[in-house]
Amino acid sequence: MGFLVACCLAATDVIFAVDSASAIIAQIPDVFLAYSACAYATLGLRATFFMVSELISMFSLLKYGVGFVLVFTGKKSLSIFLEKSEKNAFLFSKIW
Repeated sequence: MGFLVACCLAATDVIFAVDSASAIIAQIPDVFLAYSACAYATLGLRATFFMVSELISMFSLLKYGVGFVLVFTGKKSLSIFLEKSEKNAFLFSKIW
């Protein structure tokens, strides 16, 4: 199982590096600098993944906090949508 996870991480790193290389090369004229920036970004991405995976285990109530934020954001978005739909209710009253 660990080998499969390591293979998936390596594949993700390669895809990330290839994807970001073209964007960086378009902005930086020095190709060596662009590819080295992609390599360091890939190494940083892997290190960040392992750091975040360890930090998540330290926060036992993290899923409840994230759930609260998502519910709050959803309610706020829904209230804005309903407010706009009430203002445009005359359009739907003519159709129905």
